[in-house]
Order: sequence, then structure tokens, then C-alpha cells
Amino acid sequence: MTTHSKTSAIIAAAGSSQRMGGMDKMFAPLGGRPVLARVVDVFQQCEAIGQIVVVVSQQDLSLPRT
Repeated sequence: MTTHSKTSAIIAAAGSSQRMGGMDKMFAPLGGRPVLARVVDVFQQCEAIGQIVVVVSQQDLSLPRT
């Protein structure tokens, strides 16, 4: 019998976005939705992914979660 293990995805979203002029690119809108939300959606649709870990900076922990 073959068992298939799920893979974890780690999304690194803790950058300082200095080159974006202070705007955090992971939370910037893209087509009406934050970039990070779009990235998470792609991983959620992948059957091989069993866990998604989003790494954000300490200052972003207080941002609303959607």
C-alpha cells in the first residue's frame, strides 16, 4: 500500500518592502484583492498542500485577517 504525505507551504511575507516606497507589496491590491490573498488561494487549490504557513513581520500581526 502506498501512502501519500501532504506537503507544507511556507509563504515568506515578512519583507520590509523598502523598494516599494513604504507600501507592503504583499498587502497591495492586485485586481481588487491583496497579493497575499491571491498567493494563499493558489496554494489552497493544490491538493498536494496539506498546510500553509504565512510568515509576516511582527508589525503586520495586528493587521486584519481576511
